[in-house]
Amino acid sequence: MLYMLQMVYQPLIQAINFEYNSMGDKINFGLARGLGSCGFAATSALIGKLLKSYGVSVLQIVNVLAFLVGILMLSVFTAPKNVQGNSEAEKQEQNGEGAHNSFIEFIKCYPMFMLFVFGATFLFFEHNALNDYLIQIITPLGGDETVMGNMVMVAAFLELPAMAGFASLSKRFTTEKILVFSAIMFTVKTIIMFFAGNIVMAYVSQACQIFAYALFIPAGAYLAQKVMIPSDKTKGQAYINCCITLGGVFSALVCGRVLDLFGVHTMLYLATAVGVVG
Repeated sequence: MLYMLQMVYQPLIQAINFEYNSMGDKINFGLARGLGSCGFAATSALIGKLLKSYGVSVLQIVNVLAFLVGILMLSVFTAPKNVQGNSEAEKQEQNGEGAHNSFIEFIKCYPMFMLFVFGATFLFFEHNALNDYLIQIITPLGGDETVMGNMVMVAAFLELPAMAGFASLSKRFTTEKILVFSAIMFTVKTIIMFFAGNIVMAYVSQACQIFAYALFIPAGAYLAQKVMIPSDKTKGQAYINCCITLGGVFSALVCGRVLDLFGVHTMLYLATAVGVVG
């Protein structure tokens, strides 16, 4: 339930960003998302220590507190009042004109976008295999829960410069090229972890987050904004979050079983192969 709620509200938050931008309230989406990663980093470092003292039940408490803070912050949001008249596209959006609400219609209208979503599902299978079973991966290398918390913290803090600088980066490279590069780096990250013989190499793998997840998230949001009519943009954001969720679900189902039966290296080999397909 917690995971479902986490994935349901993200496309709506991203839609608010682009909606406010269209109203003239300029927001640096990459910087905002990067600061979110810093919050995640600080929480990860704290939880790494709390887990050793209080066990896994602390996770639910932190989740509930985070959601409550989020609700309080959302309740004070106010849309800009001085909006210069609506464009024709915005009028169509308000009237629901041109919207592709049927899933089949949506696929027919945006076949390449849906192929991107399909490929991204494989990438997040790989991504979640590393994240969800990080403790099992680093334990043979001499790591523990505190080391895991520190690793996640390093990876998350490194997301900030990439996300904050995304607006500038997108002026030099197309969104599509950035997404291809980030897709390659997802697999490079897993390959480094596969060959890691010590904790230092595991940290190097985590540092690849700056070119993988950190670029993918803002690029995916901008891609949906770029290729879709106004009435479909929020659905596009939602489908991207669907692929992240599906990748995580299938990774949890498959990789946990593979880890039990065949061990860490086989699981990482499988994750790498799936990531290459993505």
